[in-house]
Amino acid sequence: MANERQRGAETTSVGSKRRMRFYMAGVVIFACWALYTLINQEFSLNSESQRLSDAKAQKVASETQMADLKQEIERLSDPEYIGQLANQQGMVRDGEKIIQSAE
Repeated sequence: MANERQRGAETTSVGSKRRMRFYMAGVVIFACWALYTLINQEFSLNSESQRLSDAKAQKVASETQMADLKQEIERLSDPEYIGQLANQQGMVRDGEKIIQSAE
């Protein structure tokens, strides 16, 4: 009878060890999956962060260009500025003469 109790205890111990191995294997697999997911999300976050900073830089450049163009539009409504542009292109007003230097 004592011998049978010993065998029962050994089989229970073996079954308990087997369950513990399956449990630990599950924990290890879950930990590996969680680590993989974390690393993958970190790379994705860095990539998206880079895209965001590029888009912000492009937005700033576009806003600067738009401000310059609005200023140019305001200047073009001024007759004096239009006269300066005409003089730069070689046009003259009535009564003016072009003086060219001989170099």
